[in-house]
Amino acid sequence: MKNLLTTRRLQGAAGVALFLGILIAANVLLGQVRLRRDATQDRLYTLSDGTARLLHKLDRPVTLKFYYARSAANLPPPLKNYGDRVADLLKEFVALGKGRVELETYDPKPDSDAEESAQRYGIVGQGADPLSEEGRIYLGLAVVAGAKEEVLPFLSPVNEDQLEYQITRAIYETTRERKPRLGLLTPLPVMGGQPPMNFGMPQQQPQPPWYFMEELKGLYEIVTIGREATEIPADLNALLVIHPQQLGDALPYALDQYVLRGGRLLAFMDPQCLIASQGGNPMMMAGGSGSDLNTLTKAWGLELKPGKVLSDPYLATRGSFRRGQAPESNPTWLTLRAENINSNDVTTSSLRDLLLPCAGGFTGQPAAGLTMTALLQPTASAGFVDAMAAGLGSDAALNTVERSSPPPLLALRLQGKFKTAFPAGNPAVTNQLSQTASLKESTTNGTVVLVADVDMLHDAFCLARGEVFGQPVYQMRNHNLSFLFNMLEQLTGSQDLIGLRSRSSYERPFNRVIALESRAAEQWRAEEKRLNDVLQDAQRRLSELQRTKDPSQQVILSAEQKSEIEKFRQETVRTRQQLKEVRKSLRRDVEQLGLRCKIINLAGMPLLVILFGVARAVRRRRT
Repeated sequence: MKNLLTTRRLQGAAGVALFLGILIAANVLLGQVRLRRDATQDRLYTLSDGTARLLHKLDRPVTLKFYYARSAANLPPPLKNYGDRVADLLKEFVALGKGRVELETYDPKPDSDAEESAQRYGIVGQGADPLSEEGRIYLGLAVVAGAKEEVLPFLSPVNEDQLEYQITRAIYETTRERKPRLGLLTPLPVMGGQPPMNFGMPQQQPQPPWYFMEELKGLYEIVTIGREATEIPADLNALLVIHPQQLGDALPYALDQYVLRGGRLLAFMDPQCLIASQGGNPMMMAGGSGSDLNTLTKAWGLELKPGKVLSDPYLATRGSFRRGQAPESNPTWLTLRAENINSNDVTTSSLRDLLLPCAGGFTGQPAAGLTMTALLQPTASAGFVDAMAAGLGSDAALNTVERSSPPPLLALRLQGKFKTAFPAGNPAVTNQLSQTASLKESTTNGTVVLVADVDMLHDAFCLARGEVFGQPVYQMRNHNLSFLFNMLEQLTGSQDLIGLRSRSSYERPFNRVIALESRAAEQWRAEEKRLNDVLQDAQRRLSELQRTKDPSQQVILSAEQKSEIEKFRQETVRTRQQLKEVRKSLRRDVEQLGLRCKIINLAGMPLLVILFGVARAVRRRRT
């Protein structure tokens, strides 16, 4: 009996040991298998199709050298979690690369070979104490393909939504043969430099380059074209025109012929360019300067209305637009959301929000032979207002809206056979005998993208600057620059990078609250307009009474005047009371919506658990 008991115990212990061994082996084997399901709405943790296509087309091996000081004693927990997410994302690149992408992970400890390797690539450790070399924080990436390399010195968590694009672009840069040639035509100091002279004001400091230009220099070979140019180089992959002002006679003709030769054009124009104002703050409402390419676009069937900006109460942006005044909603600063962006076009389908301050609108229909694709558009409530008056904050101008049917477009693409805007030839050449043969129609299908705003490209309207461990970092406020880069990448043929910058959108706007505020704003403006009408009518009536009085009684109020003034005061009090009620109703609706959301969030899950328990108990009793 004793031997039998001992045998059973040994068999039990062997069974437990065998089970633990199987469990450990299964854990080791399954740990090598990456099985995941991305349940987020926008698939934030899944590599995009563009990245997959680029990795599948690699014709040379690529090595990702990830320098991550995970063992650093002073590594903050949030940064450690972020570093682990970066490492996980890099493994996704390796999995999609199918043997063409290799990952090497290094932990750069002080005085180690890994630290020396990181510094060789220009990846410098960060730390709270700049004089201490102990426990430096490394979080950088070097992408190496043959003799070419691209380095991301510090992967900031601030730009986590840009992480896939940064890595994919680095791989793209190390594997392509040459950069596309991009022409640039603009009078604005997008490359930095001395600001224009403003008489009566002290000379300002030199301006840094706009952020988007620093990005473009890494992607393209930039060819600058001056306003005195008489011809556009034929070997450009695409031409970027920003704020075309005072082009003269020769340059519009050169642009016309460039398009007719099959050139690809991306043009940003603006009836009210705030950043072109000399000495002004671009974030404050002020007079600007306008630009257009109507000389060309009218031949294509479209026109940018000069001197008119779009006003849309449903796209109004809230902020401080006048110095010293409280925040307000401005319907001429348009905040576009998914429903205002073409979701069926590859260049815009991943965009979620854009800011277009004092933008214009294109009207008309494309000429014969051209196909038009709407890219950005306002709501049906949009209409034109006077650009200068709106820029100066005139409430009367914002209430005087000229609507057009169909609504104007903010951005569009034209494709097909273009016809010349200069049927008589080059207007800069007066001697007809000296006229060279000019094209009257496209020799091949061309592509032109037109955008009715320039300010959207300026740093003040699209990004926020900050610092992490003393290093400058930039965080995108919206998808303005993603729109620019996506368009250029399509025009120059770099299709695989389209959409990567904007694919991860963590912002979830409160659309119901925005709709409530828009409806209340319309009511408020209607009441304000009525009050202004009452005021003007009362002043007109008082003037008429004043003219009918005896000249010797001008300083004495008549009974009729007193009655009119009293009626006006009563009407003013009533209207102001109604305005207060509109505001109260808005706050009440928003607060009730917020209360309902809190109840659902706090009580929803416990209620579901209770219902599940009750249903299970009822089912068990029945069985």
